[in-house]
Amino acid sequence: MQYLWYVLGALAVAGVSFGVAQNFRSVAGGIVTDGDMTRLVICPATPNCVSSYGGSGYARLDPWPYGEVERSAAHEALVSILQDEARVTIERDDENYVHSVFRSRIFRFRDDVEFYFPDDEPVIHFRAASRMGQGDLGVHERRMRALAERYSSAIESRLD
Repeated sequence: MQYLWYVLGALAVAGVSFGVAQNFRSVAGGIVTDGDMTRLVICPATPNCVSSYGGSGYARLDPWPYGEVERSAAHEALVSILQDEARVTIERDDENYVHSVFRSRIFRFRDDVEFYFPDDEPVIHFRAASRMGQGDLGVHERRMRALAERYSSAIESRLD
């Protein structure tokens, strides 16, 4: 019986180690050019990714407009919001692309959240994807809706 506990313990440690190792692999897709359209990578078929691109991800979310403010002001507002979030690091910050990593509070799972500022329209497209698992229990949709509200408030304050 004691041998069984050792085997189960070893399997549990191996499983956790494998899961943790997989958690460090980014699923950020970056920017791709498809014909004459440049965009973020489309979400996979698994229900653990949301995107502002139609037909991509498990939830239909709209891109964030910045309309009357300058693109640089919208970019600055976005980065400021991300910097104010707990357990978020900005991995890459370019003129038209921001890649951030969100960590869960308890298990420290990492989720990649990307933002793209296309040249041809005054909006911010986004993609949020889990690095592990087949689902996210709606975490990405709630996160992106909450960030959208904060972003909208930040843009409105810049118009005043």
